Amino acid sequence: MKNKTTATAKPTAQPRKPPKRWPRFLIDMLRQLDVAGDDPVFLAKADIGLDAKPYLPGLMKHGLLSEEHTNSVACISCDATAIVRRKGAKGKMTSALCPCCGITFQPSDEELRRWRADWNSLGLWVQNMAGTDGEREAISSTALFLGHLTKRQERFEVYLARSLSDQEKAKQAYASISQSMNGSGIVLSLARNPSKTTNPKMTVVNLAECMVSTRADFTFVWPDYVFAGKNQAKQSAGLTRAQNDPRQKQKESLKAFVRSKITTFFADKYHHQIADEITKQHTSQITYTDRLGEKQLSKRLILDAIAEVMRENGFEDWISGRKFWP
Repeated sequence: MKNKTTATAKPTAQPRKPPKRWPRFLIDMLRQLDVAGDDPVFLAKADIGLDAKPYLPGLMKHGLLSEEHTNSVACISCDATAIVRRKGAKGKMTSALCPCCGITFQPSDEELRRWRADWNSLGLWVQNMAGTDGEREAISSTALFLGHLTKRQERFEVYLARSLSDQEKAKQAYASISQSMNGSGIVLSLARNPSKTTNPKMTVVNLAECMVSTRADFTFVWPDYVFAGKNQAKQSAGLTRAQNDPRQKQKESLKAFVRSKITTFFADKYHHQIADEITKQHTSQITYTDRLGEKQLSKRLILDAIAEVMRENGFEDWISGRKFWP
């Protein structure tokens, strides 16, 4: 009897893990910086989860965060805030006194740590990441000039702006940037949904679309459309058509719904999973009425809307690539 030949099993490829999403504490910090003005934003131990701690050294190295000691901690006996007292030549001996219940206790070193970020440190971080040349300069209270960038044989001026979701503040920021611009300009916005600009030479992009999180660090990647040089008249015409199209109106409504839940109910889900949940449990968000009666958005439009919101929030890695879902 012939011996059976044993087939050599081919090694199975290990599934590729998707790149990490932005750490939640950084998203929250950018939102605070968007409205904090010149006031610094502080992060405490409770604001940073275990999965986010590897990001701290890199963010401190690049100047976005600086470590400081706090002067107050949560009371271990009640819900009040205890005042930290320091003794010794270098202030290394600490105790905390609660003015509410009167208890005195010894806080841990971890409880005394906090990290600070402010508008200028954010500007320095973004400037270094984007690789622009030139000196950073405050154009207005809400806009920073970050330098120049040459792309496709064209020279762009790069700006960082905050409070662009407020229409009046955005109008003021765009006006000051327009006065500063000598050519084409790119405005990096902290707001997820910045107000529209009427300057045809100015392109506004959400900062989260440009930052990619990999291995507890960040890299800066410009979206292609930033340098596409789209005709402003065509954009305006397209916007007008969308405003009169019930289907497009419903798509914008769906995007607003997803934005409101992208970091809560829809956290840690791929975009086709979010689409599946909306189709089953939130049908009012995809239903519209035109002259032919009641209809629902197509699967493609639903996925496109969710993907757009994920890009706005820096969650590109959770766009699964599926065109349809089961």
